[in-house]
Amino acid sequence: MTGDEEQFAERLSQDLERAFGIGIALEGIEFTEVDGVQRVEVSILYDGRIDTIEAWAPDDSSLYRLLMTRAAELWRVSAFSGLSGPL
Repeated sequence: MTGDEEQFAERLSQDLERAFGIGIALEGIEFTEVDGVQRVEVSILYDGRIDTIEAWAPDDSSLYRLLMTRAAELWRVSAFSGLSGPL
């Protein structure tokens, strides 16, 4: 991993942890590249199980936007999942 890739991974990790908030823990990030397309797999601990978020994109900016959007979606689901009990 180059210095730029390490910086991107560190920033992405920090920003994802902030986006996830309480209740979702970042377990790891794996970067791969296939035919010029970057792939990132983020492992998270959520609701007592390990799950993954995956994104494919041609560049870091696109990967970042996709992953942050998915992190926000997951946060919304976790934030409102406790509201689905009997009224």
